[in-house]
Amino acid sequence: MQRITRRSFLRTTGLVGTSAVLADGLLGAARAGKPINFAGWVFKPDTVQDYVNFYNQKLSGQVKYEAIPWAQYHPTMETRAFGGEIFDVMYCAHNFRQRWYENGLVRPLDDLPGIDELKKKMNPQNLESLKAKDGKLAGVPYLTGDWYVQRQWCLISGLDNPYPEMYEHPEIIASYDRWVDLKLLRKQYEKGRVIAAYKEPWYSEYDVKAVPIVHNLIRGGMTVPQGLKELVKLQKSLE
Repeated sequence: MQRITRRSFLRTTGLVGTSAVLADGLLGAARAGKPINFAGWVFKPDTVQDYVNFYNQKLSGQVKYEAIPWAQYHPTMETRAFGGEIFDVMYCAHNFRQRWYENGLVRPLDDLPGIDELKKKMNPQNLESLKAKDGKLAGVPYLTGDWYVQRQWCLISGLDNPYPEMYEHPEIIASYDRWVDLKLLRKQYEKGRVIAAYKEPWYSEYDVKAVPIVHNLIRGGMTVPQGLKELVKLQKSLE
């Protein structure tokens, strides 16, 4: 399989980056090359830096990690990217993915080396959720060749991931059994369906403005019919 370098990857597409990726398979070709700029929102940044250090030491990488506060993360990334700054790897929340994809901040990943094998490892519903409206892969979750990062996030924060084989690990099973029915959780994943709305470019703005309406509804500030009308009105104003 032909491998591509990080710089040729950017040069041939003219785009700015991908969702969070840390893997020998996808970035292995760049590990001996120039530095890789990696940005993410602030969530356990010390832990993320440990992962970056692990990657750099194991694969002689030159990943430089920058943590940006969550509240400013997406607008900051958009401003800096459209100003000409290049991020090779970056976090992207699901509700911003289509917007970033259509505006060229992220590029389709289907042609990257090892991506077909990665797709096969994912739960089908999770894989579908990572695709853009045109069916191309617009992002991937954290990944590593021995599940080191995924396993640590499961153990440290109870974070889920789309790889079913991760949940066959005895340490993960024991950890999850303390607070959730893991078998039932996995069955729910098998039956889950992707909400099509969040693949629309307007959804990121809708998501931000819809939350106060839902909170007001929950607090009793409006009736359910009123809340539903407000949400529909909001959606129509953004389409």
